[in-house]
Amino acid sequence: NMLPIKIAMQYRRSHRLVYHLLLRDFPIDIGERTKTHYLSHHQSWNYVLSESDDQYYPVVVKILEQCTQPQVVDLSKVKDAFGNIAVEAATPICRQELRIGLRLFKSIELSDPKPAYSSPSSQIYYGMKYESPGKNRSLKQIDETSALFDARINETLSLEYMASNDDFTTATGATKSQNIKLRKWLQKIIEEKKRAIEREKGIQIVVKITPRKHIMERELMIRKKHNISRYYVPSILSVHHAIQYHTQDDETDQLNYCIAIEGADTTLENLLIDMSENKERFPLKELKKAAMALLHVHEHGLIHGDFGSHNIGKFHNRWKILGIGGAFTKGQATDPNRGYYHPPESISNAFKRSLLNKKVSIISLPADTTYDVWAFGVMTYEIITGGPFFLYIKHEHKKKIDLRQIGKWSIKSLKKALEDVRKKNNIAADFMFHALHPDPKKRFASMREALLHPFFDLDNNAHINAKSEVSQMLNQVETDEDDCSHPLLDDKDHLTSRMSQEKLCSGVQRDEVKGGRLVKCQMEVQTKYPTQQLRTTQKTPDHQDGDMKIQRDEEEEGRLVECQMEVQVKCPTQQLRTIQKTPDHQDGDMKIQRDEEEEGRLVECQMEVQLKRHQTIKMMI
Repeated sequence: NMLPIKIAMQYRRSHRLVYHLLLRDFPIDIGERTKTHYLSHHQSWNYVLSESDDQYYPVVVKILEQCTQPQVVDLSKVKDAFGNIAVEAATPICRQELRIGLRLFKSIELSDPKPAYSSPSSQIYYGMKYESPGKNRSLKQIDETSALFDARINETLSLEYMASNDDFTTATGATKSQNIKLRKWLQKIIEEKKRAIEREKGIQIVVKITPRKHIMERELMIRKKHNISRYYVPSILSVHHAIQYHTQDDETDQLNYCIAIEGADTTLENLLIDMSENKERFPLKELKKAAMALLHVHEHGLIHGDFGSHNIGKFHNRWKILGIGGAFTKGQATDPNRGYYHPPESISNAFKRSLLNKKVSIISLPADTTYDVWAFGVMTYEIITGGPFFLYIKHEHKKKIDLRQIGKWSIKSLKKALEDVRKKNNIAADFMFHALHPDPKKRFASMREALLHPFFDLDNNAHINAKSEVSQMLNQVETDEDDCSHPLLDDKDHLTSRMSQEKLCSGVQRDEVKGGRLVKCQMEVQTKYPTQQLRTTQKTPDHQDGDMKIQRDEEEEGRLVECQMEVQVKCPTQQLRTIQKTPDHQDGDMKIQRDEEEEGRLVECQMEVQLKRHQTIKMMI
């Protein structure tokens, strides 16, 4: 009363024999591809998964390779005589092979089969992305070794040999020795594979599935066309397409596109809820990072249109803008159906008296930065007050927000809303006054202007120079190789805004010997290209014949290289010498022009730095 497959496994018969025995007692019909056809069976499938100690996992792999993804789902749910589900009772390697088979395209594992968001045009899922078996070098090498082992074991223990030698003990001594050697080899492979499974790590992703090609192309092209950086917007990791087969004759097969997008650790909305429960204060430094991400989107010609705490995600130590696929270009007509924090100017007929509020609606406007500035102001209000902005609260007797109240937003209502905020923090109230102004022309014209407001100087009660710090943050350049795996994604990220030509000045102190004593003079640093991060430090000499080093870091191709200008002053001749030290790198050269002292008077000295991208920095002394 024993299963044939159980006897074969007890006597350690070949993988080929176990494979054929399993097919004779399989729970589904593998040949039926469109719909799962269940068959009567005696739990041989469950026995191989749970009782083989992974010795026959290549048989499981070979079976799963012949099944469609829906068939793998059904096989993972087959119950044994005790009611245990196959995937839960399986041994580690067999369970891993089932998990790989359950993944979309062998790499995407959904956390929930039900979509988190669904619309007629697309569905959104959350999940994890792993390296596919073909890309995972360690697993691939183990699988190749395992396949070689399976070929050798089948040569030794062929079906014909087993047919003539039912008793395994009748094998020759040489055959037994070879079998023992092969079994040890297999055990080593199993242990290596288990260690590789333990080391396997995935990354959080958002999976967007849509049958519409233009949605897929927009997700890709909006990043490429506008040079959107993956440091401020989640990158697309991969794009797949699959055909959805229909069983009905009158239905046609449908092509679906699957877009795997980098997933956030959490959203600002969820983080604010957690911090509110713990009575914690959201750091202003983090809010500034979120503003930087929105600024990057604006400076690359896009208006989000649905900005808010729900569409800003935390990625390790960065904040990135979510939902960029539906953004508008500047001047493009907005979609009334997109977004939640609509500004007052987008509400029509708000001042008409209508008891049922039927004539109040959201209208389309030319996309402008003030549209997102309003939403950022609402988000800031929620962070400062710790509660929702009253205009967007859904009451129990209302299914939607009161559009009329938004449309009637005025200076009077704004001042009333900021009364409590002004008592606690006058600067924060002033910031929100300019962000939530009912007149879009009197709001912050851009996120750059908002970032230069003194409100962002209040982090941890440390009052700092807003312009200099914000300028450094705005001009920070980070480049890295993109890990996208689609032809349309093969572009280099332009990680800095193409800002208007302007001069960023910062003063540093330089000591000049004059008349045998040290006096102070100014060195002004002027740059025409604002995306170069500029930092200066000063060392004051402790004696007359001293020297001073001014170090400046400049970013070239995503790495910091150091340039030094060393000024040596000697008394009493008051000779000014400039020595230039260039680090060992291939990008550009440095030319220094110097005018010496004439008749005891200091004249202009220039140091011109020529960079790889034909950008010029002049240091005027």
